[in-house]
Amino acid sequence: MDTAIAAAVLLVLFALPLLGLWAGLREKRKAGKREGGSAASMMGAGLMEVQNLLEPDRKIEVLRDRDRKRDLLVDVHDEADGKGDGD
Repeated sequence: MDTAIAAAVLLVLFALPLLGLWAGLREKRKAGKREGGSAASMMGAGLMEVQNLLEPDRKIEVLRDRDRKRDLLVDVHDEADGKGDGD
């Protein structure tokens, strides 16, 4: 169930910039203008939003890695001091 929710969220996050790009192109055709940039700026804004939404997950991964490394260092120091298993 969790993977289905995660997949749906990722699908929506990747679909939003594409919909923005599509809407920009459609609007450009309706107006008949040859000016560019609005679709690209919408695409950039969508990608920035995706990055901002995914950034907290990356911070959590970095913190977990740091804690894991610290725990490994503590285990190595305990074994070196003879405080290991108590065998």
